[in-house]
Amino acid sequence: MTKELLFVLAFLALASIFALEADACSCVRAETCEYASRADSVFVGKVVDVAEVVRTVKSRVLPVGGDWEEEVRQEHRQVSKMLIEESFLGREAKEILIETELSSSCAFPLSLGATYMAYAHKSDTTQNLMTGFCSGTKPILHAAKELEELRAERGKLSTVSGKVGFGTFGRLDPRQLKKFGVTSVRLIGTGSTKQENIGSDGTFRFRGVPSGEYRLEVLLPESLIVDGEYNEEIAEELEIKDQRLFSVSGIGCVMKQLPIRENGRITGRLLDERGGPIEDVQVTAIPIGKDGKPIRQDEPCYDTDTCVSSKEDGTYVIKGLKPGRYLIGIRLDDYICNDCADSEYKKTLYPGVASETRATPIVVGFGNLVEKIDLKLTSRYVQRKINGIVVFKDGRPAANINVRYVARTPDLKRNGITFIKTDANGHFSIDVYEGHAYMVGAVTDGRDANTPLEAKAAVIKINPGKNPDDLRLVLDQTGTDDDYSDFDIGNERMKN
Repeated sequence: MTKELLFVLAFLALASIFALEADACSCVRAETCEYASRADSVFVGKVVDVAEVVRTVKSRVLPVGGDWEEEVRQEHRQVSKMLIEESFLGREAKEILIETELSSSCAFPLSLGATYMAYAHKSDTTQNLMTGFCSGTKPILHAAKELEELRAERGKLSTVSGKVGFGTFGRLDPRQLKKFGVTSVRLIGTGSTKQENIGSDGTFRFRGVPSGEYRLEVLLPESLIVDGEYNEEIAEELEIKDQRLFSVSGIGCVMKQLPIRENGRITGRLLDERGGPIEDVQVTAIPIGKDGKPIRQDEPCYDTDTCVSSKEDGTYVIKGLKPGRYLIGIRLDDYICNDCADSEYKKTLYPGVASETRATPIVVGFGNLVEKIDLKLTSRYVQRKINGIVVFKDGRPAANINVRYVARTPDLKRNGITFIKTDANGHFSIDVYEGHAYMVGAVTDGRDANTPLEAKAAVIKINPGKNPDDLRLVLDQTGTDDDYSDFDIGNERMKN
């Protein structure tokens, strides 16, 4: 499923710690052992030489409606040669090259001749190590206590500790844990699993943890869940690894907070008119207030995790619901991707109605499971196609050009922009649906041409009974490959 990627997977336990600020830059203050745990190299070193360089940095980005692509940018950095006076973790060399950022609000230049308590990490873009304001690196004059702690821990393995309780990060209450039988935490690594008891204050500690990648698992009944820990669908969509995983470097400590909350669940199936399963359609749960009206969220899927996709057999499971009443259905929010399976079906709520006023609310108790909430999707749009060609002003076909389109459906306020490419002859084809209006445009990629060119967007209504006439888009005006102003769904051209 493609959704607006407006969320951040916020799985770091940042509460109960404070922010350090330097001008416009801020970062999280951590304990010495935490700085050490995040680093690939920890040492005391003196800066004996400095130079400034401009690095070409490549990274992968996911544009709205597009596929992963490579982004290239220039970064101004300082490269410092440091003479290592005492090493705690990492390389045994006497000298080391380390880079720091100079071109951002978090610029962190090192001073020639100064000695630092350094925490450095490997870089994806250079063979040198990197450090910065938020890594913990500081002048040795300000690191006496840290140095003492690191010397005391030298040669010891890491610890993984934390706290479990009901509530939110930084405000965990462990008093109700035993009532629900929550007594243990597991530390799971590659080929190894350790288990520790949770103390009366909610804390746990694993000692002597070797280097490696781990995750924590609280042994919970089905009625409870770890809050905000991991959303498998979102992680898969963003092509990122399991956010429960963390690294242990062999020195220092890793601290985690594990907030617990109720795990109300609603399960069911999505079925077509013949009773067959429907796969990869988004199901949403909307809470209802005391007045019987839906409680709207700006981003219900990413803010509350109340959206899931149906599986191959049509089943869905919505987890982590608080006690209350919910409406269950598809197409309930104000966003739909143009090329997803959702776009074929009309708005449907349980038990198979088209409006919220006629829907049957589902009552979920504390940690309860409500089963067999099946939705039969019998109301769908008829599929059509928009075929077209993109040409330059002189009539030449425009091959491999971005065609972008957005739909205005009768039951939605806004849609996302979808991108496809023209073929070698400039042709493209878009699957569309009757009753919708589509804005379709094209733009060259600014990185492949001196001046990006844009075709004036066309608005096409898909009338019943036939495919629309073929579309011809002419790249005859200056544009930018990131200008979406013409594709604002509130644009007057989409209101006719």
